[in-house]
Amino acid sequence: MAANTDSSNYLDPQIKIIDMGEGLWIERPGWHCEIDGNGDEEEPRNVSLGAYFRITDMLDAGAFEEESPEAAKPWLVESMIYPCPEELSEKIKKSMGAAPGDSREMLIGYMVSYISGAPFDSQSAQPAGRDFSVRIQGLAMPAGIIMPCFETEEAAQDFCRERINVLPAIFGLIGFYLDNAINRIGNTGWDQIYEMVLDKDLIGLAIDRMKEQEATTLRGL
Repeated sequence: MAANTDSSNYLDPQIKIIDMGEGLWIERPGWHCEIDGNGDEEEPRNVSLGAYFRITDMLDAGAFEEESPEAAKPWLVESMIYPCPEELSEKIKKSMGAAPGDSREMLIGYMVSYISGAPFDSQSAQPAGRDFSVRIQGLAMPAGIIMPCFETEEAAQDFCRERINVLPAIFGLIGFYLDNAINRIGNTGWDQIYEMVLDKDLIGLAIDRMKEQEATTLRGL
């Protein structure tokens, strides 16, 4: 895993790219969200964030059948938002098999292999001066986002590197993207961040949200 710190091809020179082998990790100073503290007495906390583009051969993974129409474009690109590795709770680090002394790149690798990030639609934003008017079709994920598929691994990699240019716009509207549902029980991207940073339980967060929505509805009657 080698860090690529040459950002000359990108609109933002502070962007850092780490090639994880099966995808690209991208981060930049200033990409963050604010979450509540862990308990009434703790202050809100700024959490540094990064993005991960995971590239998967769906034929090799057994998700596509050889003779299916989907097999013509088997290379799936998933785009996800994660906390930076230094934000992870000790419990999560232990659960994903991290050991004291592991490098930052190793922690990122453990994280993106162990737990899903908050999915986002990388085709929903456009960088200044570039035209991506044609959406690339692909696979519908549980959150309802279409993640694009490609004929070759090289085409998938090219898409990821081109989409890096939209990340400043994505993180500039981070609250909007984290507000989106990530599964069918109503968890949001915020819940995913709380799980990784403060050890919150996804199911418990979803139940609490449903109770709040029910109470709000009853108050409106």
